[in-house]
Formats: sequence, structure tokens, C-alpha cells
Amino acid sequence: MTMSTTESKTLTHYKQKSTDDIYQPKTFEQAMKVATLISKSALAPKDFQNKPENTFIAMQMGAELGLSPMQAIQNIAVINGRPCLWGDSLLGVAQAHPTFEYIQENVEGSGDHMTAVCSVKRKGYPEHEFKFSVEDAKQANLWKKAGPWTQYPKRMLQMRARAFAIRNTFADALRGLQVVEEVQDYPPAYRGDVSYKQTKKEQPKTAQQRLLEAIENSKTEDELREAFKEAYHHAKFLKDGKLAKEIKAKKDAKKQELGLEDNQENKTKGDDNEAVSDQ
Repeated sequence: MTMSTTESKTLTHYKQKSTDDIYQPKTFEQAMKVATLISKSALAPKDFQNKPENTFIAMQMGAELGLSPMQAIQNIAVINGRPCLWGDSLLGVAQAHPTFEYIQENVEGSGDHMTAVCSVKRKGYPEHEFKFSVEDAKQANLWKKAGPWTQYPKRMLQMRARAFAIRNTFADALRGLQVVEEVQDYPPAYRGDVSYKQTKKEQPKTAQQRLLEAIENSKTEDELREAFKEAYHHAKFLKDGKLAKEIKAKKDAKKQELGLEDNQENKTKGDDNEAVSDQ
């Protein structure tokens, strides 16, 4: 029996409507029913098994990211009470955003000289590139750490570069959620473990602090230029003229400290003007 085009479209619409009705609850009561059903399933991750309230919250957070209930519970993990996204779903959320343009990922070098590079482009903004090297992993006490860092070192470098690049570029789309692979490597104080006594010194650094420190820690003209460029793009993205001025002041002070010639000023002059213009 051959199905007509009209019948085919009707059946497709019926199937789609049925799926939407089941997996996209429209009321609080429907959402709680779905959450309860999922939490009782053996397919639910352990963070959500027999915990309909946690499942409901994960579903709600997932909905804000554009994820269906099932996608939400499979791609959101709870680490010390904090919801986080797995690295592949982080990329999926970014790719689904209407302003997403492209992402390029590669790992340069080999052995202890590997560097993961991730470049993300958002419409209306300059390309954002983030690098994470073996040296960075060593400084964070991650390199050769038991587990994935020993088993899949190249993949872990890639995921760390991806996390920073996408979070810096699509902060609004991610609603402040962090990445599982990154949070799992945090010391207890950074993860928000209440059983671990936190001190002021142990508080995680903000993106702004890290960028300013990169300028302060520059040892060569090239390092200073790259650190300044990264910080300036961050200020431009935020449209924060005050931060742009602070970044320029840090750069000028470091330039004098390194005894660089005026050609450094010429190379970054265009960046200075563009950053400050966003006040």
C-alpha cells in the first residue's frame, strides 16, 4: 500500500506532536510526572535516580539551554551540588546558538610539547582563540594525574581548551554552567565542597583576573602582545570601557618594565583604541 504525500505529512505531524506532548511538558504537574518517571528508571544517571526533585531542576536547566528532558539528565552532571555540562554537550549548546559561526580544534606538537588550540567564532565578534598546553596542565597539577589525564592526555588538553574558548564566547548561552571535565579536576575548595575549609587565597580566579595576570607575567614582547590581545578582546566582548583602560594600563606598565621599544605601542595601538571605544 502506497501512502499519499498528505497522509505521510499527517502521520509525521502526529508522531512529532505525540513526542512533543510526552517529552516537552507544558505545566508544572506534567513536568513533575516526567521527572518522577525518569528518576525511577534504571537508565537515569545515579545523580537523579529516585530523586524527582533533582531531576526536575535538571530538566528546567536543560530547557533554558535548549535541551529536552532526556538530553538534560544525560548531559548535566551534579558535582558537589553544582550542575555542570559534559564537554560534548557544551559544544552542542554553542553550535545550536543562532550566532554560532564556526569552531576549529587541533592539537599541535607531541609529547610534553603538545598544545591544544580551540578557535570559536561568533557572528558580530572577532574570532576567539584559546590554547591549553602541557605546561599549563603541569602548572595546574593535572599532567600525568591518575585517570583520564594519563589515559587520554590529548583529549583532555582538547577539552580544556574547548571549555575555556566556548565559555568565554557563549557565556550568555551557557547560563553560567561550568564543564564537568574541568570541575572534576578542581581541588575541593574550588568545587564548592562545604566540608573543605575555604580561605580567601583558595578562591577560584575570574576570567578577568587570569587575563590581567597573563599580562603581568609576560616575559617577552610576543607574550605581552598575545596576552594584551586576549584581554582586549575580552573587554570588547563585555563592552567594558573601564576594564579596557585597566588592561591598557597593565600593558603599558609591563612594557616599561620589559624595556620594550615604541614599536610595541604601534603594534597594539589599534587594539587600544578599539577596546576603549566601547566605554
